[in-house]
Amino acid sequence: MDDKKDLKKLNSKQLEEFILENDIEKYKAKIIWQWIYKKYVTDFNAMTNLSKRDREVLSEVAYISTHEIADKKTSGKSKTTKYVFKLEDGSLVESVFIPSIDHSTVCISSQVGCAQGCVFCATGAQGFKRNLKSHEIVEQVLAILREGKNVDYIVFMGMGEPLINIDNVIQSIRIINDPNSIGIGARKITVSTAGMIPNLIKLADSELGVNIAISLNATSNHVRSSLMPINEKYPIKKLMETAEYCQKKSGRRITFEYILLEGINDSEKDATDLSKLMKMLISHVNLIGFNPSPDLDPKFVPSTKVSNFKNILLKNEISVTVRHSTGQDIFGACGQLAGK
Repeated sequence: MDDKKDLKKLNSKQLEEFILENDIEKYKAKIIWQWIYKKYVTDFNAMTNLSKRDREVLSEVAYISTHEIADKKTSGKSKTTKYVFKLEDGSLVESVFIPSIDHSTVCISSQVGCAQGCVFCATGAQGFKRNLKSHEIVEQVLAILREGKNVDYIVFMGMGEPLINIDNVIQSIRIINDPNSIGIGARKITVSTAGMIPNLIKLADSELGVNIAISLNATSNHVRSSLMPINEKYPIKKLMETAEYCQKKSGRRITFEYILLEGINDSEKDATDLSKLMKMLISHVNLIGFNPSPDLDPKFVPSTKVSNFKNILLKNEISVTVRHSTGQDIFGACGQLAGK
């Protein structure tokens, strides 16, 4: 396929230019785009509202890339399904399909590996290999849709730090959000970050309208730096100021994720201090249980104080949810993705 053009690597404008170069009318670019992104087709012969001649030309000069499903496991407890996708260069990334009673969510990856080194995340334990291209991000969603799954929500909470790969993430969101494409609304897309401040501002300024979730996990710089090395460069004060900017820019609340670790960040003082931070802006807290993994230090264990921690936040009038992870039995829960 080296001499053929992968149409997934083209944006809509580039697709128009490409088909014009190959003597196919410009207006047919929209038809091809919809076959790829709305009907999830990977074979030009299936594009039945194109002429036979157009389909033959496309088959000669182009192809539509896909991800090979290298492995797939479904939880016996929750029906959560973890996909391991093999990319064209042989790299492996994971995505998770999470069904619930009235909707379903797909958690997608933005990098092969991760350089952040957060102590509670198995992805960081394998190191960083490369950023995903925008089409490689989008294809995770398309591959799951081709499996016959309904996808209502997208969360960039899989492998990697999305905001290090900001340009490809923004481009992938534009495609996922496009009504002529997959068509998932911006309010149903969430980008999670460890706190890459310059690109957090860039995301807010893009005015995509997606939800922003910040992985906080501590209320002091000392503790947060011990859990998340990025805090050395972007400490809590600067992060909260940036979060406030993003909140005012969008007019919508910012979600803060807080993984509770026994004896590290789960004291009553931590809960009180977190309440004070949250009062700086319109916010919501997701309390998340720690999910152990063979790749992580066994000294970290889930907190037994979740209920008490939540109650302190509620008493301080902080919006809070305890997020119950699914897929632990297939290593598909938060912090367990390791591309294997």
